Amino acid sequence: MKRKDIIVILTFLWIFFYSTSSMAKDFTDTQGHWAEPYILKLKNEKILNGYEDNTFRPNNPISRVEFYTMVNKFVGLEKTYTVTFTDVDPRDWFYYEVAKGIKAGYLIPTTGKLNPNVEMTREEGLEILEYFYDFPKNKKKDYPFEDWKEVSSSRHKAVGSFIDIGILKGDGKYLKPKDPITRGEISKILYLLLESQGRPKVKSIVDSNIIFGT
Repeated sequence: MKRKDIIVILTFLWIFFYSTSSMAKDFTDTQGHWAEPYILKLKNEKILNGYEDNTFRPNNPISRVEFYTMVNKFVGLEKTYTVTFTDVDPRDWFYYEVAKGIKAGYLIPTTGKLNPNVEMTREEGLEILEYFYDFPKNKKKDYPFEDWKEVSSSRHKAVGSFIDIGILKGDGKYLKPKDPITRGEISKILYLLLESQGRPKVKSIVDSNIIFGT
């Protein structure tokens, strides 16, 4: 057998085994789930990760720091700022994800608690995502959902924007703005944003302009 033929065969085998091993890394708990196509798309785009046991847990509420991590990858944030929250330690896996959120401007640094593992609510998540997009100002003051009045007034623009562009539809009657958002639900929202709006521009605040909150 010629040396050239051996190289071709070895290359083929490498590609085969590499592809097989990559397929084996698909999440073990997303097959047949309604959010599977969104999750796989974002996984291929390197926007999301699963857990060490190779699960994604699409029905689980997403924590704040898990959400920040996903958003940071979605936008492509790299720059960081010093974290002053008392419950975020440099040894925490999410320290630099919080630092990126502060530098980007969607997190306001304080010397209080961030509560990193608290569940992210629907309206909180939409407010952060809306921060990165230049959506037009909402013309409507109210929307035909029975619980629209439960949306925090400071988040009317964010929630309304996602209704206006057709991404947020609730269940037809309820938005449930204060409910936790699941990992599967946020995967769908990010997928729809990617398809309809594309990735937003990276935002970065000059260090001297970062204002501490109470």
